[in-house]
Amino acid sequence: MRPDLTPARQNAHRIVDPQLVLAPFYAALLRVERREPGAVVRILHYGDSPSTADLITADVRALLQHHFGDAGHGVYLIAKPWAWYDHRGVYSKSSGW
Repeated sequence: MRPDLTPARQNAHRIVDPQLVLAPFYAALLRVERREPGAVVRILHYGDSPSTADLITADVRALLQHHFGDAGHGVYLIAKPWAWYDHRGVYSKSSGW
């Protein structure tokens, strides 16, 4: 996924999955990469404040969308539950919640 990295460096960042529980996920990504009709992979990153500010998630989303295609921004709340809630590329304004 990172052509700018050497093979050894790419292997250093691989997820260890000896029971192959991620095999269906990787198979779904392969279908998207092959541009098979109807192939879409949705990933949910459930986390804390860096996730709600879209700090880490925006960068990961951009990398995945660059490689696999853009299936949208993902989940976005209808109102900001706290001041730092944000989503890169989405603008919203609300009041009275």
